[in-house]
Amino acid sequence: MTGISGLIASYGNVASGGGGNMVVSSLLFSLDSTQYSGSGTTWPDSNDHGTPNNFTLSGSPPWTSGSSGYFNFTSGSTMRAQSSNNLMPNNLTAYSKALLFQPPSLIAPPGDAMSSLSDTGPCWRIVQGASSAGNSNTTKITFTKSPNFSSSLWYYLIVTFDSTLGSNNWKMYLNGNQTPVAQATDATKNSNPATIQINASAGSNGFQGKIAVAQMWTKALTPAEVAQMYGLYSGRYTFS
Repeated sequence: MTGISGLIASYGNVASGGGGNMVVSSLLFSLDSTQYSGSGTTWPDSNDHGTPNNFTLSGSPPWTSGSSGYFNFTSGSTMRAQSSNNLMPNNLTAYSKALLFQPPSLIAPPGDAMSSLSDTGPCWRIVQGASSAGNSNTTKITFTKSPNFSSSLWYYLIVTFDSTLGSNNWKMYLNGNQTPVAQATDATKNSNPATIQINASAGSNGFQGKIAVAQMWTKALTPAEVAQMYGLYSGRYTFS
């Protein structure tokens, strides 16, 4: 019979504290609005990995508490969260970025949901009906989703990159399901270490909407891991 230690070892991707079925392997940061204290400028990283990387909130975005809490980023590019150091490693050959968000009724201009302070790191743009990801100073990768994103629903969006997959190096998963890639022409994924930002790209083009969770891994998540992560939030938020 397998002992307790054996069970723990066999579920190495399951966090031991506060994360439920969090995928902790290669986790760089995991920001969850439910972990915010309600005051101050620190958005704390989870303790589900070895070195938590807290972020700093700028512009005092309104916060809603509770099990389905969120930050509401409105007009203006100053409402963003950014790390205090070069958190983004240099020249990653694989990574995943995740965002749990609810858009406003109209996104204009398109908002960069996860990018970098110096505009040298990977950029991720959310627009009405689509998402794009790539290096901020090179061609974006565009993903499609139809119909348009609804302002009354939440979406858990995961973008993965794996340089070993050739023309299939980019994948996107929406609410646990893989969706088509419409364009993939960007070969430069990260040229320099970068200070990652949530809700801005080099201080502009901020995403205007609600953000509940932002995460990054230094590996490409598998479909099973994507489903595992989606399961964390499927009971907390109203998805499509």
